[in-house]
Amino acid sequence: MPKITDILTTADRLKAHCETLDGFDSVRCVVNRQKDIEAEVSAAVGKAGGSLLFIDLLRGQPESEGSLAFDHTYLLSLWSLPVLAQEGDDPASVKLATLINELTNWKPQPTTQPLSRFVVTEWGITPSKNYQIYALTLKLREQF
Repeated sequence: MPKITDILTTADRLKAHCETLDGFDSVRCVVNRQKDIEAEVSAAVGKAGGSLLFIDLLRGQPESEGSLAFDHTYLLSLWSLPVLAQEGDDPASVKLATLINELTNWKPQPTTQPLSRFVVTEWGITPSKNYQIYALTLKLREQF
């Protein structure tokens, strides 16, 4: 029986995939490993046109007692400055739409399991005085 080695492996794959998306060349992608989020946001968003995509594994729930199949919930937070879009710039809302389109049904690894693809469960706007923050929640069933 396979064993869980690193529950953040899929988050790392998600990060690598997001870094290749069209329009994400100015987006810094970070997997939450207890980092100082304020420092990360300042470094990424402080640049002209910069954004930060923060990837967080929120929880895992076993399919059944004793099972190594988990329904994992991921939160992706897209941070940017609340500025008016200028010619040639993609606003954060366009980046959010790209994430929704590209991650819906995306498989983080080759598998024949029908449930091993991401499902978008919700998106929203997180209130902030200093930043524009879009949040996207994804679920994925993973078999260990």
